[in-house]
Amino acid sequence: MRYSVAIRNDGILRPFRKPELARRSDSVCGGDRSRLMRMEWLRASDSFPACWACFLVYDDRVDVLAITGSRQRIDRSMSPAEARALWADLCECGWHRASEEEITRYQMSHRKLRLIVYGGQP
Repeated sequence: MRYSVAIRNDGILRPFRKPELARRSDSVCGGDRSRLMRMEWLRASDSFPACWACFLVYDDRVDVLAITGSRQRIDRSMSPAEARALWADLCECGWHRASEEEITRYQMSHRKLRLIVYGGQP
C-alpha cells in the first residue's frame, strides 16, 4: 500500500493514504514500502546555527539528513539501532532535541535542510 505524508499544524508528519491509491493492490504499489512514522529533529547550540539533524523514522529504517559540521554531512538510511547510536552520540556532544519553537523560529523543514546540505536557494 502506498502512503503519502501530511504536515499538520503541529508540525508533525503523519502518514495518510490517498483515496485513489487505496484501491490499488499492495502488489501493484510495492507491498514492501515502509510508512513514515514520525520526524525527529536534533540541533546543536545557538553557536552552531547550521547544525541540524532530521531523522525520518519508518517502520524498518531511519533516513537521516544532517549537517554535523562545516564540511560534515550525513544523508543515508540506517537501521533503527544505528540511528539510536547516532542520536546518542550527537546528544553526548551537546546536541539537543529541537523544540517546536526552535523549528518555527529557524523555519526549518526537511526541504530547507536538504537545500542547506546540497546548496541552492529555497
